[in-house]
Amino acid sequence: MVTNLPPESKEKWAQYSKAYTIEEKLVALKEFYSSIPKHKGTSKLRADVRRKISILKRQIDEKKTRRGGKGRSWFVEKQGAAQIVLLGLTNSGKSTLLSRITNAKPIVSSVPHLTMEPRVGVYLYTDISFQIIDTPSIQVGAARGVGLGPQILGLARNADGIIIVLDLSIDAVEQLDVICRELEEFGIQIVPSEAQIEFTGVSDDPQLKVSGKLLNCTEEDVKRLLNSYGIRAGLIKIGGGATLEQIEDAILRNTVYRPTVIVANKLDAKNSSLNLERLTTKLKAELEILPFSCVQDGSLDQLGKSLVSVLDIVRVYTKNPNSSTPSSIPITVKKGTKVVQVARMIHSRLSRDFKYARIWGRSAKYDGQRVGENHTLLDGDTLEIHCK
Repeated sequence: MVTNLPPESKEKWAQYSKAYTIEEKLVALKEFYSSIPKHKGTSKLRADVRRKISILKRQIDEKKTRRGGKGRSWFVEKQGAAQIVLLGLTNSGKSTLLSRITNAKPIVSSVPHLTMEPRVGVYLYTDISFQIIDTPSIQVGAARGVGLGPQILGLARNADGIIIVLDLSIDAVEQLDVICRELEEFGIQIVPSEAQIEFTGVSDDPQLKVSGKLLNCTEEDVKRLLNSYGIRAGLIKIGGGATLEQIEDAILRNTVYRPTVIVANKLDAKNSSLNLERLTTKLKAELEILPFSCVQDGSLDQLGKSLVSVLDIVRVYTKNPNSSTPSSIPITVKKGTKVVQVARMIHSRLSRDFKYARIWGRSAKYDGQRVGENHTLLDGDTLEIHCK
């Protein structure tokens, strides 16, 4: 094992995982930290746990402040096809971008750190709506509690995707390095790795399930590992393939991947061409860069196209068997989604009593093709579900 934790530490971690309140989590996490052996293999884990402890302490302080009527919650309920968080250093142009692409009216100013709480707007691209959240500026040390770092990065972690806004009038590479360091320290990846590991609880199935490719280990090995950490139910999804060591690291560090688009703002600035060239060389096509001027550019459709692409969004239109007209507002799902999954999203009865479906669109061999529940849907398909 990469961490080589003793049974006592694993038991403490299980207690932390089961803790319900923030206060209970803090106590359990401190006990877990005290039980971690000190050696080279646990250095990153210890640093990550210290960060988590710091964040929990901050959340407890905020909770007390809100009880006194002095603060507000940073929770933003998700709406639309996806929730996207804007991240950037001070004066990068996040608020200006929000005002250009949505109906929100944030305060736009050159005064540093003017945005002090989330600002929410809706960005419409064709018939897809994205919820966009502007955030206060990222500062060095944000992941360790500097400024409003834990709240900002917490929003990014819970969102479906990220837009990083960079200022091309100054060194864009340095700005990106600062943001990436804070994201990484907070357990957020913006470039997909070979091993994508996500653990979720499954309420309707008390069993432990493993989905994906395992490298040099078996499903039983994974289940034994998860059981040793007190995890006995849920689904672990693996993309690309993962070793047992990578799965253990994912359990402990709880790293997540968030699809990201880079908006290189202030394209009209004097040094923008040189800074854009350096940024492009740095990224080597790992992330899509949208050179942009919030002041001058008129069309914003490319941003919508980029979000659809990185989020792997597919639009599915539904049609009632008794109607000739499909819905005007699509259901948005991930690429690879099957008919039965959409049926379940609409209503559990449709998946439970599913008989067959008819399809119009790119995935159909001909209009109105009759298909089964495991038919994979493509963007723009119209779906008509028939029940028993």
